[in-house]
Amino acid sequence: DIPQRVKGRDLPFLSLAEKAEQCEPLIAPLSARLVSLNNIRNLAQHEAVAPSATTLEECRVLGEYALQQLFKIFFNISFDDLSQLELIHSEELRRLLQRSLQLIELDKYMRSLLASYVSFYSAAAAITDHLTQAYEMPLEFKTSSYGGLNALTEAEKSEFLLAKMETLEQNMVLLITGISITDFSRFRLLRPTFMISAGGAIYQYQYKLDDKIETKEDAEWVQRFVVNVIVKWQSLGFKPVLTGRYKGAYEQLLKDSE
Repeated sequence: DIPQRVKGRDLPFLSLAEKAEQCEPLIAPLSARLVSLNNIRNLAQHEAVAPSATTLEECRVLGEYALQQLFKIFFNISFDDLSQLELIHSEELRRLLQRSLQLIELDKYMRSLLASYVSFYSAAAAITDHLTQAYEMPLEFKTSSYGGLNALTEAEKSEFLLAKMETLEQNMVLLITGISITDFSRFRLLRPTFMISAGGAIYQYQYKLDDKIETKEDAEWVQRFVVNVIVKWQSLGFKPVLTGRYKGAYEQLLKDSE
């Protein structure tokens, strides 16, 4: 019941603390300490007054304690159990990334990786489509199925080069939206090869020719990376969603236990 805005303006921190105290008087001592720390924070941001190392440590310890208590009191949620996953707006992407975690617990790391990568490519498709109004993020275009460039017809060569140009442009778009180049390189390195059928289902998946072995650590890292990237895109005002091309893969990964 605490209003987010008052007369068209953001609710100041002091007003927020007072409203919280009215709802739960027992937090008054905690609220007073948070107001004090907020003043220190304002001095740092607006007046360039650097706090001492002792004050910084107090902010860290008290800040975490306050979040634990306030989430428990006002929302009946364990702050320690929260994850970035809960911040994803798209219910379908959130469910798919939850499924990715479940598959890790079942030691099905390949399936977990697939769920994470489908989530990423679908979200990226929505972002790139918004920015370019031209195309969705394609899956990797492989010349191996054609026997190399020399075996392609002129039309196939044009298609191949266009796909490569589109992939390059899309990768640039992804990087300028805040993805670390180092993390994105690791993400691409761990990527399994998979194909999407006309109906949207995953009908072929494997690792690339360097015979990488999927591990729990890899699956967990990829899942966290995708979640953090989607939340980052949301913070920039984009709307990552499950696009039509990946509907079949989404449904398959939610129910497929193989």
